[in-house]
Amino acid sequence: MAIALGWQVTEAGQSYEIDVSAFMLGADGKIPNDKYFIFYNNLQSCDGSVLQSIYDKNNRGQENKTIYGVILEKINPEIEEVTFAATIHEAQKINANFSNIKNAFIKISNLDTKSELVRYELKENFSRETAVEFGRLYRKNGEWRFQAVGEGYQAGLQSLVDKYSSGNSNNIAPISRELTAGTAADDLQLPAWELEVDSEPEAEQSRQTRRVQPSRLNNQVNNSRSRKIPAALLASLGVLMLGTGAGMSAVMRSGNETLKQAKILAVETQNAGKVTDVNLLRSFDRRLKETIANLEKIPNFPGFGYQQARADLLQLRPNLVPVAQNLQAAESLEKAQQLAMEAAVVVQKPPHPMEVWHQSQSKWQQAIALLEAIDSRTPVYNLAQNKLSNYRANRAAIGQRVAIAQKAATFSNQGSLKVQKGDVPGAIANFTQALALNPNIPQAYLGLGIATSKQGNKQQAIYNYDRALQFNPNLAEAYFGRGQAYYELG
Repeated sequence: MAIALGWQVTEAGQSYEIDVSAFMLGADGKIPNDKYFIFYNNLQSCDGSVLQSIYDKNNRGQENKTIYGVILEKINPEIEEVTFAATIHEAQKINANFSNIKNAFIKISNLDTKSELVRYELKENFSRETAVEFGRLYRKNGEWRFQAVGEGYQAGLQSLVDKYSSGNSNNIAPISRELTAGTAADDLQLPAWELEVDSEPEAEQSRQTRRVQPSRLNNQVNNSRSRKIPAALLASLGVLMLGTGAGMSAVMRSGNETLKQAKILAVETQNAGKVTDVNLLRSFDRRLKETIANLEKIPNFPGFGYQQARADLLQLRPNLVPVAQNLQAAESLEKAQQLAMEAAVVVQKPPHPMEVWHQSQSKWQQAIALLEAIDSRTPVYNLAQNKLSNYRANRAAIGQRVAIAQKAATFSNQGSLKVQKGDVPGAIANFTQALALNPNIPQAYLGLGIATSKQGNKQQAIYNYDRALQFNPNLAEAYFGRGQAYYELG
């Protein structure tokens, strides 16, 4: 359906700039987030259910009109009410109010039949007000209803922003209330799927005292008034139908591009199941998600290709899961190859300390785990299996190196204990065994230096201390032992 807010301005109000806004409210009477505030800087709700036309500010002096396209079935279930209002921009600065706005109305039409369902005219003069709530949609007993409101406020758009997005809602009350129906609600005979229309307010006290929380809307309203937003609907000034102005043309062009992209993707999906290149899969996954998101935003209005969009969604959505699986498998293969390269590089030019062999062993294990987890239904599975045997062989080879390094460390530790016990020959034998298995153990050379120094062979001790410092320049004990040997040599 379409909801139109219209008005005329007197000669004194020719300079007025009228803004129309819609507030989509939750059960607590507040806006869940900024995207549910539909105004000149946000012409479409985040759920795609409410779209605002572009206001024609060059149409002053005639009937001005802003139209909202509303798709009830798309409204987020958390939204309980949609309130429509008009405000005067910078009213205090130009000393303006709604007394120069006449013949204001709000009406609802069926977009399918182009028939007017109901029209309410606001008769109040509104001599002090700079913001007026025209009407609201609200849920009752699981059905949508409409209520004319006619409440006026003095602080312009900011008063409504404060009312529905700040903690001061208790202090924001209308200074006038007027309600006149151009068509009596009792006379309306609406089809079952249409709206129920209430002509009298319900639960006024609860509406005036609702608590709402602060948000960024104040800054959004105060700091920006850009109207160059393509996602909009442009209404004609005659019969209540969506026209073909610049705003709508931009939306239709965007929709057409989305439909073209959907056709391209429909063809590409036939080969997507065979792609193994991770960059191609990332690009395809991104384009697929973006196109589906854009198709979901195409409104159910004439000329927008809504039915084709629905058909394309049925064709493209089933591809989301297999494409994501293929991408995950390709990324796992890519990560495994990266880990394998790091594992190989870290052990170049041995010998190495045991922690280096452990580091390489851990990387090989991670790479193997990634390959083993790749789904057999994905196109990279065979590539992963080919690499898996090589990776396992490399892990086994590194495991042997780790075992040897561990054995060498055991001999070195035994030698250190024997030095402490005074078994110098036994210590030298253990250190020699350790270095035969892994000639890159600074602690073994340190132990040899201490042991040979105790035997009186100061030159051999200095050589061993030098070797220890070659592998670990920060070994303080080796500097101390070497200095002591030099001192004893004079």
